[in-house]
Amino acid sequence: MKKIVEGKLHISFVDEAWEIIKYDDCDAFIKVVQKSDHFKGVDIIGIHNEKEVILFEIKDYNGYEAEAVDQFNCNLNEMVQPLCQKIKDTIVGSMAIVRDPSVNDAFWNRLITGIGNANGLKFVFWIDGDLCSVNNGFKRSLILHSLKRRLGCMGAKIIVTDHKRARFVDLNHNYIYRGV
Repeated sequence: MKKIVEGKLHISFVDEAWEIIKYDDCDAFIKVVQKSDHFKGVDIIGIHNEKEVILFEIKDYNGYEAEAVDQFNCNLNEMVQPLCQKIKDTIVGSMAIVRDPSVNDAFWNRLITGIGNANGLKFVFWIDGDLCSVNNGFKRSLILHSLKRRLGCMGAKIIVTDHKRARFVDLNHNYIYRGV
């Protein structure tokens, strides 16, 4: 089992077929991508069975939903735009890593191959906290629709989830990822 800690969340990937990295903390990101101005990255990159690529962006707004909605000026687009930019930056950054001669890691080649696989790319946006209780414009269905509108051309399956969904088991901020 592989475990990742992101903020207060502890996520376990139970299937041994997973290759998992914390993208914005990994050596290749720091060495190649982070030196470029304004590049961001998703929290976690997973490759499952050497062909399925899943990019995870995790936002935990539990306990400060009102502040989060205020931060986005009560505007869903203000929330979704940076999430989409992280996906785009991650893909471009991963290509830069593959092209860098100082990085010799087969993970990145499998990642780029998986991104190109028509059925093998998924974006998982894990958004915890009941933003909708503060503003109805932040319903998960509206977030999903907005993400699909911006990222649909990539042909990826887009999932908006949280710890309450069936694929995750809440163990006091410890979650088990069972797959998409």
